[in-house]
Amino acid sequence: MEKLSTWTTGIATSLLRSRDPRSVMIMKLSSIVGAMVVASTLTLLTGCATVPPPHRSAEPAVVDVMIPVGEDVLPATLHLASSAAPQPSVIWLHGFPGLPELGNGSIDALRNEGLNVLTLHYRGSWGAPGTFSAAHALEDANAAVTFLRSPETVAAYGIDPDGTVLMGDSFGSWVALQTAARDPLVPCVGAALVFDLGGLGAELSRDEAVRGGFEQMFSDVDNAPELGYTLATGASGLADEIISGRDQYGLAGLAPALRDRPVFLLGAEADELAPVEFHLRPFSDALHAAGNSRVTQTMLPGGHELPNSEYASLFADWVNRNCR
Repeated sequence: MEKLSTWTTGIATSLLRSRDPRSVMIMKLSSIVGAMVVASTLTLLTGCATVPPPHRSAEPAVVDVMIPVGEDVLPATLHLASSAAPQPSVIWLHGFPGLPELGNGSIDALRNEGLNVLTLHYRGSWGAPGTFSAAHALEDANAAVTFLRSPETVAAYGIDPDGTVLMGDSFGSWVALQTAARDPLVPCVGAALVFDLGGLGAELSRDEAVRGGFEQMFSDVDNAPELGYTLATGASGLADEIISGRDQYGLAGLAPALRDRPVFLLGAEADELAPVEFHLRPFSDALHAAGNSRVTQTMLPGGHELPNSEYASLFADWVNRNCR
């Protein structure tokens, strides 16, 4: 078999050797989703105004909010730090399919460092209204930034409107980096388990077996009621979107826009779904080539399933040293 020279070599080779080219991707999906697939009904955040009545004190608080985007709203949760003074806010963006909630340990690690945390579900994910696509996820992240900067939100919660920091893991890392690159007012950005959607699009365009495996994974997510996903154009349409957008979705092209800002990159040494040599390192190299001397790169043992609780405190410390 001809050896592929792209980032998906390991996965693609396994797919091509399998009698059923979908089996490896189904196994990968199962390992990532894991305990998320349970026999229970997904609970959706409901009954919340866009900005609830003002509340801010020296005690931590948790507020459910709805963020308008297009004709829909994003169910989101604002975890306020234990401080009456204005504090920066981290928007944490989950992967695909990701987890329904950011773990309490991760939230506490951020709030204990004086950081507010906004968590949300993209449209069409985890029961949120609307439909899911890569383009919609970017719109959703931008809407979250706009929400935190709005005078109403700032007045209600006393947050720092200039301190909105983006952080994401896996697919969320791509959303965070893309959103930060398009918004020069974002002071810094973090990306864990870095995933280059443009690189995936290039690979899908070259290899039908790899495309078939990812389409099956997309379909499995779309058809699992426990995950609450509604893909805008189905599994094939999502693959088409990633392929057609491969040039603008690539991470290396973001480097010039981010060259003057601190960037936190974290990878897992044994990541087989997003190997660092094809995702993190080329982007890191592009940042350095663009003249960015404020890149922090950290590697941890483990694979793509590395829990965010393993690095939330590292990121919180980095934010306080680089983003205030």
